[in-house]
Amino acid sequence: MFSCRKHSAAEGAAVTTKEFAKLCGVEKRTLFFYDEIDLLKPARILPNGYREYDFSQLPRMESIRLLQSAGLNLREIKSMLLCESGHNIDIVNDCRQRVMQQMADMQAGLCYIERRIALRKNYLEHAPGEIFTENAPALPISAINADDAGSNHSLGISYFSLGHYLGVEEDAEALHPRRFFKHCRSETANEFLPAGQYACMFLHEADNEQIFYISPWVKRFVELAEAKGLSVERTVYVEDLPAWLIDEPRSMILRFAARIAS
Repeated sequence: MFSCRKHSAAEGAAVTTKEFAKLCGVEKRTLFFYDEIDLLKPARILPNGYREYDFSQLPRMESIRLLQSAGLNLREIKSMLLCESGHNIDIVNDCRQRVMQQMADMQAGLCYIERRIALRKNYLEHAPGEIFTENAPALPISAINADDAGSNHSLGISYFSLGHYLGVEEDAEALHPRRFFKHCRSETANEFLPAGQYACMFLHEADNEQIFYISPWVKRFVELAEAKGLSVERTVYVEDLPAWLIDEPRSMILRFAARIAS
């Protein structure tokens, strides 16, 4: 419970800085800072120097916190609430775009996490080097052509420039990457990995500190699959499983998959 000291009807119910901070779910120092930058000042300062706030100031604090959660900085919030800029709708529209981008980034991050969890489960069910089969539905992906990636594919791929395009679609005959891809939500996909039965294999390289070339292993994977009597298409999908997910941070784990020809 907190105490209320009644002032005039115009002033409303007064509470201390500590009480108002608790009511708003913020720290006292936050209120001091808002006072300092003229964003939310106390309703009054008493002769002894103590500050008091009124319940009538709660809507303003709610607006501040709402706008902060929407991505606006304090300068923008102050400008809006004080009607200083004359372009409040522009600020709100800009904020909307930022929030939408943040949501898209979070969705992309969630897709990455979900896919890696699925790969980890898959990995723990099979020994490295084992050829196994699985049925897969059509999976939405965001893909970029290798020729558009702006990188020397024979040497390596810069994930800083490509973003999290962590999957490689490899041509098993030319032994050259066709596309780079990442799993995503259907609404942001520009392609789908085809549904069907796949031949799969995990490769686990322990204490790997050397440059690793995928192409020879793509060729080897196809040979192993066909030695097991599986006729596979010549498009091989290679994905990485971060080794720290299985508590072996110095290792490298890759999953190879190729659709079995009908």
